[in-house]
Amino acid sequence: MKQLVGALALAGVAQAQSLEHRVKPDSIVVDLAKRTILATQGKDTLLFDSVAVSMDKEFCYQNRCWQFKTPRRIYRVQGKRTDPIWTAPEWQYAHFAADNNIRFEQLTRPVPIDSGRTLLMRNDTAMVRAADGSYGVPPIEEYLVFPKKSTGALTVFIPPLRSVNAKQHGALGKYAVDLGNGYMLHGTPQPSTIGTAVTHGCVRLRDDAIKWVYDHVKPGDEIRIR
Repeated sequence: MKQLVGALALAGVAQAQSLEHRVKPDSIVVDLAKRTILATQGKDTLLFDSVAVSMDKEFCYQNRCWQFKTPRRIYRVQGKRTDPIWTAPEWQYAHFAADNNIRFEQLTRPVPIDSGRTLLMRNDTAMVRAADGSYGVPPIEEYLVFPKKSTGALTVFIPPLRSVNAKQHGALGKYAVDLGNGYMLHGTPQPSTIGTAVTHGCVRLRDDAIKWVYDHVKPGDEIRIR
């Protein structure tokens, strides 16, 4: 069995690079137990590398629970994205709140905070209105953490999904392959997590590996997760 592309050979020699671009894999399998991805064509290995997989646990905080696991089944590629933007789900804010022992709450209406100020959404952007009526814009990439006037409790507020505050650039690396229902194969800005069980359901790949998958699949292709 010859290996065209592997964990240490993704840069490869010129001949292997030429061959990999004209060979279509007939099988791509992610093994959750082994934390690997394997792409083959016939008896040839096109890609073999370690991946980061789901933590396979339940997380509960503030009377809410989430299951972080990846269902084992055959998926069909729904689409592909370059420079994907991640819309942070509710559990991301719950994790932050739990880590900092504070509350989390949806920002669905203007909320009085401190010093006569009000936190609110305006034109899909979180803003803080001062007592004098002037507006300030919190840093887009930071969590919206303020003391809630009615309770005095420090709270992280969850912006609407459509808002710019809910979008995170770079969290999914440079490429993502959408498997549907919120599951993806994607890159990561944290390569040290490769080979671990740390994700919330998606499969993380090294930069070269996810680019290879991105280049070699199209919508409708099968990817098996077992």
